[in-house]
Amino acid sequence: MIKKTLYVLIILLLIVSHVSFFSMLSFPYNNLNLILALVIFLTVLIDYKKALLLSMILGIFLEIYSPLFFGITVLTLLLTTIIINLLFIHLFTNRTFFSLLVLTFAGVATYNILILLFSYITFFFNNLLHHMVFNYKYVINGLWQLVFTYLIVIVYFFLYTSFRKYILNIDGIKTA
Repeated sequence: MIKKTLYVLIILLLIVSHVSFFSMLSFPYNNLNLILALVIFLTVLIDYKKALLLSMILGIFLEIYSPLFFGITVLTLLLTTIIINLLFIHLFTNRTFFSLLVLTFAGVATYNILILLFSYITFFFNNLLHHMVFNYKYVINGLWQLVFTYLIVIVYFFLYTSFRKYILNIDGIKTA
């Protein structure tokens, strides 16, 4: 019960910090995406099923604050998680730092491409003007998001490797 409450509090802290603090920073720091970095990290190093569930929960909470149509954020997070897992299973079979970095690049690129694609599709069917335009600013924002996601994933990785035995003991798994 305490472990589940702790997980819920961590999820709420991530959402509140992402929505209220990091998105309000000035350029380029507003491209920090803690949620995407956590989903990528969990998919590659921890557990795919947990990452899929977490991406759905976090996506639903992020939908409340998203200017996009409802469902785009959830769908892109879920598809990004699935694509990262497929790449991990078929191309990178071990959980190394290098595979985490390559899959982080693939995850950020997939997330941004899917956001842009679904935005164009929804606005095309609603006969509205595109508010997300693929231009140099979108590319620059995507590159900054990649840099910051790399940094966040590196911090997650080193925290995980440093405190792995404590984390595994909390989950009830005995370590050697």
